[in-house]
Amino acid sequence: MEAEIRKQLGLKTLESFGGTAGGCISKGGGYHSDLGDLFIKFSERENAKRMFDGEFASLEALYRTETIRIPKPIKSISDKNRHCLVTEYIDLHGPAKPSKLGRDLARMHMHNANLLKEKERASSFVGGLEKVAEPITQFGFHVPTCCGYLPQNNEWCDNWMKLYKRFREFHKPFQEFFVRNRLKYQIDMLLELSLLQKHNDRDLLSSWPQLERQIPTIFKDIENIVPAIVHGDLWSGNYSYSSDGPGE
Repeated sequence: MEAEIRKQLGLKTLESFGGTAGGCISKGGGYHSDLGDLFIKFSERENAKRMFDGEFASLEALYRTETIRIPKPIKSISDKNRHCLVTEYIDLHGPAKPSKLGRDLARMHMHNANLLKEKERASSFVGGLEKVAEPITQFGFHVPTCCGYLPQNNEWCDNWMKLYKRFREFHKPFQEFFVRNRLKYQIDMLLELSLLQKHNDRDLLSSWPQLERQIPTIFKDIENIVPAIVHGDLWSGNYSYSSDGPGE
């Protein structure tokens, strides 16, 4: 795999340092290279290419906001059944700064909302729109991403949540990101798994319709939700601190 990495990145030097580490999803380590120090994650699992391609695109989106320290994504590389993700290496031995992490995350979450406001203001000036970065106006993402190895449905939707006046309207084909692309998609995967394993998950079969009926009530006060760039799996194992600030 290292030979393929050298080839695709045009490297003469690629030397491992610091050993490797990993969890249940992938393993990785640091490398000295012509491009500077790199961090490379490896996996030979099925669907690893989709996982790394999605992570590469996600890191690009986070990196472009310039709101929080993100390892610069370099390339997702595949060689037959071996796959890897190459990023900038960041030395994660800085002092903990949870308050700064919170502020930077808030800036990232507000990045697209601020772009939408800038575009609205710029539209009142001749030529103003040419100077404003294009905001995202729908909910979703342009490539599939994964939670672990499980694919996520990121198909674009016009609404995060749309409330219905009558329950029967709720059962029309819905285009709401949270219900269709997250809740129902996960339920469908669980039901498919239960069929493959030849056991009937009666609790799930009975509980989902009950939850579905309550969704309009649960979200009755939701309004003015705008698309935002977020980290899809933010927990303590997915962030740390460098000498120049918190990082993903």
